[in-house]
Amino acid sequence: MREGLLTDTGFVRTQLDGLLSWWATAGVDGAVGETGVNWLQPPPPRAPRPVAAPAHTSAHTPIHVETAAPRAAAPTPPAAPVWPASFEAFHAWLARAEDLPECRWPGRRFLPVGPAERPRLMIVLPAPEAQTAPDAPLGAEAMGLLGNMMRAIGLSLADCHIAPLSLIAPPGGIVDADLIAPLLRRMRHHIGLVAPQALLLVGDQTNRAFAPTTDGGAGENLPFVNHVTGNVPCASILHPRLILEQPSAKAGAWRSLRALIRG
Repeated sequence: MREGLLTDTGFVRTQLDGLLSWWATAGVDGAVGETGVNWLQPPPPRAPRPVAAPAHTSAHTPIHVETAAPRAAAPTPPAAPVWPASFEAFHAWLARAEDLPECRWPGRRFLPVGPAERPRLMIVLPAPEAQTAPDAPLGAEAMGLLGNMMRAIGLSLADCHIAPLSLIAPPGGIVDADLIAPLLRRMRHHIGLVAPQALLLVGDQTNRAFAPTTDGGAGENLPFVNHVTGNVPCASILHPRLILEQPSAKAGAWRSLRALIRG
């Protein structure tokens, strides 16, 4: 026999290990075992497979039907506020109501003033200023300028119905954005009760509340404001406080007022 046949190589070792492993798995790696093996015994039965439910069941076969959980009821939208139908009752309600949107701020309320039955002009402000006289929504200089504007078109402040969107002065002088919608709905009701012949929107925030798609300027075609009983011609001007700081803005305010009177 050649010497090479007895040489231990990796390939030979792998073949021998595989052969021995097979005999061990078969249970015949030893000549004698302590436990007898019945080679004729049939293999144990396999576990039954799950059987799918038949497509058609009899009337007596119970059927388990999974029901969907009940859907939560949709939230009920808040009821629309019901405001008094006369200006006298509305004015009294504004004076004493504790759930007004602007009641989140402390301070006194400036209630609407002036003739309340078809006045020639209704002036709508965004809000009163904090430090003013009890009977004035704006400071002395701003009220003086507003009075001069009215005289230029043949009116006086006493001829005008004056009302702010917010009855209470907001911190910083700017009404919170989330209050604009409820205050505007209330103001439209207010306008319907007073039924003015014309409307003057004072301040950019007031104008944007009524016409959010405009840029705050007055166009040649006079806009109208809708309210609960119809519509009314209106014009808009900058806030008197800003006009005092920018005298050049007086020309634009005069054009708006003149167009309103001509309309």
